[in-house]
Amino acid sequence: MPGPPIIAPLTGTQCAWYYYQIDRRDSTGRNRGWSRVDYGSSDNLFLLVDDTGECLIDPEGAQVICLHKDVWHGSSPRPLTGARPGGSFFGLGQYRYMERRLHLEEDLYAIGYFRTRGTSDDSSLNHEVAEILGRWKKDPARMKRFDINQDGPIDMEKWERVRQAAIQKALLRLAERADAPAVHVMSRGADRRRPYILSAIPEERLVRRYRWQARLSALSFLVMAGCLASAILARVA
Repeated sequence: MPGPPIIAPLTGTQCAWYYYQIDRRDSTGRNRGWSRVDYGSSDNLFLLVDDTGECLIDPEGAQVICLHKDVWHGSSPRPLTGARPGGSFFGLGQYRYMERRLHLEEDLYAIGYFRTRGTSDDSSLNHEVAEILGRWKKDPARMKRFDINQDGPIDMEKWERVRQAAIQKALLRLAERADAPAVHVMSRGADRRRPYILSAIPEERLVRRYRWQARLSALSFLVMAGCLASAILARVA
């Protein structure tokens, strides 16, 4: 899409989509283990291109399956370096960083609410952008997503990133309400029972994965049912 590139916040990798999570090791008290202290994902639009044309992808609400995942450790709340095998002290750092990404130019299988809209609309683009920016300013959590390096106030560079994201959202709105010319859009539909999947894994492998998950779920159900029946029979006896 036109505008600033999408940059994964922990590794600084340019990509189409990312999800990151930072966990802290709790070594005191009764609840020892990892606790999540920060996380976030990209909701920027990107283009899916194949031999038939282009489609706008709105990743918000999608189940995203990635090939690229980095996990490493460190001693600071934010990573001082990119992903390294083993991390600091062979994975014994107080913080654990994880980042998943859809990379540019890799194959993508997408299934969701696909529709074709136009871009002509009585509302101006500037009006749409102003309305979106006004709503985002009142949402600190959303504004925090644009502070990639977490260094405080929104400066001119960060504000330009916010504005470009608002322009993309505005274009999507106009495309949804317009009559012509045609713009193809994929997003999560109103029917939440229908899947919305963005997968770097090919369709064949994805189908096999879900079949195995279904078999394991059925097996787990049968095992639990058997244990419950045994417990009931034991009580009766």
